[in-house]
Amino acid sequence: MEEHQSLFHIEGSYMKIIKSARSFINQFFIACIMSLLSVQSVWAWGLVGHHTSAQVALDILTQQKSPALKQIQDILKRDDFVTSSTWADEIRGSTTEDWKSTIWYHFEKMNDGDKYLVYLKNQDPEIKARGGVVTALLASETILKDKKSNAANKNQALKFMIHFIGDLHQPLHTGRAEDNGGNKVDVKWQGFDLSLHQVWDSQIIDFGHKSLFAQGSKSDQIKSYADFLEAKFKRMALPDENKLKYDDWVSESLVSRPDAYKYKDEGANKYTARFIDLVDQRVYLAGVRIAYTMNRLFPGYEGVLAPTADGQNKLDNFRNQVVAITGDLSNVIDLKPSPLSGN
Repeated sequence: MEEHQSLFHIEGSYMKIIKSARSFINQFFIACIMSLLSVQSVWAWGLVGHHTSAQVALDILTQQKSPALKQIQDILKRDDFVTSSTWADEIRGSTTEDWKSTIWYHFEKMNDGDKYLVYLKNQDPEIKARGGVVTALLASETILKDKKSNAANKNQALKFMIHFIGDLHQPLHTGRAEDNGGNKVDVKWQGFDLSLHQVWDSQIIDFGHKSLFAQGSKSDQIKSYADFLEAKFKRMALPDENKLKYDDWVSESLVSRPDAYKYKDEGANKYTARFIDLVDQRVYLAGVRIAYTMNRLFPGYEGVLAPTADGQNKLDNFRNQVVAITGDLSNVIDLKPSPLSGN
């Protein structure tokens, strides 16, 4: 009898150990998921959104047989166009101190109803000097157009441009200063404590298109999402020349932003249903505008999305207005050797 009791005691202790181990594993697994979500949250649109916008742009340029493709390839060399779209996020997460300052290039922290040029003029001098996503785009463009720019600088500037155009189309990257673009707005999402910015960067896309991301390689999933968007918006009116300045894109995101902040713990299903069409449109439109910008920076293509003299004049006028407020843009982006790609 004592032997049986001893065996039961041992078995009970063993089961407690098993339960404790399971509890630890579950907690560790949840912590890993939350860590991944937290890392992803600082990346506008997340990897999927940025890669998809770049894939849409690449598909358009390929269908057009645009001469820009050859010049892009010459600049990127071994770097892939689609995956280069997240280089700007990867580099700011590096351990190299010089690159951490690039975090400021990804945002414009604006109030409801702000006009970009007025907002820029009223900025604190220190904030104005370190730049934001619009001035970073203008500075990158300057580097690409400058015949004196070396190959490494052009490589980095092109990857910055592909990424920052995507950033400008995520409404919370023109988010309110007081909550850091929704990063300080806490929400419950499928049982997890996330920020509203995290939800917009990746969760709406992932949750709204689960079937697209259920199988295949990551590159196959990105192509499937891009194809889905191109089919969904094939009748969508392409933006006219009045909507091809960077401040116009800021204004579009600002218009979309107020509703995004109206999250009342309604749950993933309802919130995704309200915003999945808008998110799809912004990801797709970013791709269309990346293609347009490539055709504008690397001339030679004539057709839909080809640059016009009138459009270029409006862009030049906008640049001049920004420079009049900020001064020389050449110091906005201080390019350095990249610890990631050797460029």
